[in-house]
Amino acid sequence: MLAVSPLVVPVVMTLLGVALTAGNVAALPVLVAERNLLVLGGSLAAISVLSVVYLIVAVVIDRRRLVSLGHTHRASAWWILLGPFIYLIARTVRVVRESGKGTAPLWVFIATSVVITSLVIAAPFVVPRSATIAEMRAVESRITADLASEALVAQVLCPDSADARIGSTFRCDALDDAGSVVGLITVRWAGINGAIEYSLELAGLPAELEN
Repeated sequence: MLAVSPLVVPVVMTLLGVALTAGNVAALPVLVAERNLLVLGGSLAAISVLSVVYLIVAVVIDRRRLVSLGHTHRASAWWILLGPFIYLIARTVRVVRESGKGTAPLWVFIATSVVITSLVIAAPFVVPRSATIAEMRAVESRITADLASEALVAQVLCPDSADARIGSTFRCDALDDAGSVVGLITVRWAGINGAIEYSLELAGLPAELEN
């Protein structure tokens, strides 16, 4: 159980996402985008509690299994306070000293951690997600503030939704004081924190900006 403990948080987060969105996991980013502190705080607390319970149960089961296998010198259960990785290192040292083998759980833990980390890093680039209306309005506000300060346009109008994967692009209209379209803005998501890069095509004078 400890060997695959890196899977605990992703699995719990997925289950919570299903519960919070009534099965529509794609709607979960809306809760984050709207900064629903009660929901986010409760979710983090639930993840923490369930993770701790899982680790305690896993250590108890692991130590009982070692006893059943005849290991008399086992690593202290208190090593788990430093995390499952440290516990597994201490466990491996004791088990190998007694039997000359038993490194598999540690290697499985390392491999699982690498896979999970890789997936987390890749997710913002490959997992389909549509930006929420709140996110799109925030983009409008940021670009409008930039361009208004330079007296280029009076207003920016973006679609209500767009592909929100990092690197994906969408287009917005640049409007003048009369509400007429005077330019085209190409926006690219540049980071998981909502950072954007955009270029403005206005009266044949393109300008590239970042935010």
